Amino acid sequence: MSYNGMTEAFLGLLDGYKIDKTKKLIKEIGDTVDKHIEIIDGQYFFNKQEIVWRNEFLSEFEKWEKFKTEKGFTDKKLKDRISKSIKEFLGTGEVEIKVIKRLKYLKESLGIESFYPSTIRLKIIRKWIKISERIEQEYSPVTWLDWASSSAKNISFSTHVAKLTHSSIKGATNIYFDKEDERSDYLSTSSLVEKVVDVSQTDNKLAPIGKLLQLEHEGVKLADRLRDKDVSDLESFATTKEQLHSWKEDFYGAFQSAQPSSHSLAKQMYFPVDDGYHMISPLVASSLEQALFEKIQYSKYKETKKIRDQKKAGKFHKEMTVYYPNLAILMVTASNHNNASPLNGKRGGKRYLFSSAPPPQWKSTLRPPIYQTSLFYGEYERRVWRKVKSLQAYFLELENEKSNKRIRDNIKRSINWIINTLFDYVAEIQSMSDSRGWSAEDGKLKVSHCLWLDPYRDDEAFQSDRNSGLWQDEVCLDFGIWLNKKLEHKKMLFEKRDATRWAKLLKGRLREFERDLEVLR
Repeated sequence: MSYNGMTEAFLGLLDGYKIDKTKKLIKEIGDTVDKHIEIIDGQYFFNKQEIVWRNEFLSEFEKWEKFKTEKGFTDKKLKDRISKSIKEFLGTGEVEIKVIKRLKYLKESLGIESFYPSTIRLKIIRKWIKISERIEQEYSPVTWLDWASSSAKNISFSTHVAKLTHSSIKGATNIYFDKEDERSDYLSTSSLVEKVVDVSQTDNKLAPIGKLLQLEHEGVKLADRLRDKDVSDLESFATTKEQLHSWKEDFYGAFQSAQPSSHSLAKQMYFPVDDGYHMISPLVASSLEQALFEKIQYSKYKETKKIRDQKKAGKFHKEMTVYYPNLAILMVTASNHNNASPLNGKRGGKRYLFSSAPPPQWKSTLRPPIYQTSLFYGEYERRVWRKVKSLQAYFLELENEKSNKRIRDNIKRSINWIINTLFDYVAEIQSMSDSRGWSAEDGKLKVSHCLWLDPYRDDEAFQSDRNSGLWQDEVCLDFGIWLNKKLEHKKMLFEKRDATRWAKLLKGRLREFERDLEVLR
């Protein structure tokens, strides 16, 4: 009989289970059997070498029959017992260890060299013939559908699965939520237009039933047909009408809502209502978890890798890169993740949790550095540390190179960037009209630094000291010392003359900065 559509998909599912079962048994026995049995499209074959060995055995048996006639073998009792054992071995009888011992005796006493090794190989073959016959019977469509239909009541289609709270939960109610909501202010299962439906089962051994019900052909799932009591896809496998009716009723039971129930390992909250309390049992939304998992996995590992590589290389890419900061991972199960649900198995037991911390302040509230000993610490240092580190790395690269104009220009360009950022920071502090005169408070900041940062303070003595300009030398030298300290490395030290050099670069720019300020004042 030829099969097509959903029926063919079902047979493919069974073939997959047969192959998996056989491979599992081969793994348990070891590599020995793997050398003798070949599995092709669910069928079991002896390889060419096994055929040679079997022919060798038959040849040796013929030699034995001829040998005992020609030699006039005297021990008739032993002769008959060996002959009987060999015939049973080649027929349907069980192979026992005493048969092997007798054949071993033949090998040693009569000089038939290949007899014993061949019987060992054939013993393995006979064993695997029996195993393959058992697997074929277990996964025949009729036998398997009898098992699957009778067990279907122990599984359910769900979007919210109780076992994802704790994998030892049994018997708790799951939820299948198929409604949609176009509102975008909340992210929930109803936000999903196409929901990936999970399957909940009381035992992982029932997982194949869930896979059966999720078979699909031309956009229609087998589950949808069985929910409507349509078993036409399975009709060709039933031996009687009564058996087909039994499958229809049993599979239909998988879609019936059971009496709501919870479990001691489930999360439970008691919410006060007018006449007492209403118990709420929150369930993990597996369908939503799967949608988030696929989205995050895509951004982490697949196509966006090209985008990230372009970004690292400082090159353009037409698409944007997506990053989910501060993700936490909650493991639902310790080992066999399919025990909770099939979708949990696909996720490897992972649930991604987004950070619930308050959103960052995109722009911090700027305050005068009155409680710092230097204006070059705190906020200013935060703004320039990357550039300073980059300059430090550049100096380390020049360890064995002689100075030239290109190198000096590169260094000067970096120092000027750091100084430009300093002027930006100082200008922001100076323009804080609500805090003018802040330097009059008791603080730790150097007086010279206060004179630069608080130009509008209403204090004659303060303004007199500021107008003298003597504070500028100290500020510039402090800048040079600070930069020296930040550039130092265990492989590289800077001297006082380097600090003086940085200070000189700042001082020339500072005079221009102050002239511009006088115009504004």
